[in-house]
Amino acid sequence: MRVGFHVIMRNRGVSWVMVTEILITFFVLPIVALMPLMTLHTFSGTAYQISLIETLFGAGMLAGGVLLGIWNPKIRKILMIAFSYAVLGLALAICGMLPGNGYVFFCHTDGGTRTYRAIFIRSLYRSIADAVQADLSGTCILAFRQYKFIPFYYRFACDKLCS
Repeated sequence: MRVGFHVIMRNRGVSWVMVTEILITFFVLPIVALMPLMTLHTFSGTAYQISLIETLFGAGMLAGGVLLGIWNPKIRKILMIAFSYAVLGLALAICGMLPGNGYVFFCHTDGGTRTYRAIFIRSLYRSIADAVQADLSGTCILAFRQYKFIPFYYRFACDKLCS
């Protein structure tokens, strides 16, 4: 994993994408983790509605993967990544502003968010694979996936030490 990290840091474009992904993950992951609680409290949801949100999470990711498997756009991957970031942020902002009777729209927005997340992930991993040597692409992707959670490891360690 250390080799993958060094390869990523030597490539200027991929290292900037890695820093951006670390920041996005730091701010977005807690929001996404609260979606079931938002279903309970904001929309007065039931266990069925929570399971529907979780099902839409998986279905949206699957739909995004299938969409890119069928339709392979000839757009630069970095533009797809930036567009996916923008759509993700906009969808999460819309979800946060919905009134208590907006559960159906919340479901559609949440499923769409996951579809764009799948497009983003595939574009990201493809750009990493294109930017590094073929024999190191798997190592770099693994390092990328591990290092994007560094802020959470740090916070967890600080919480344990302070308590």
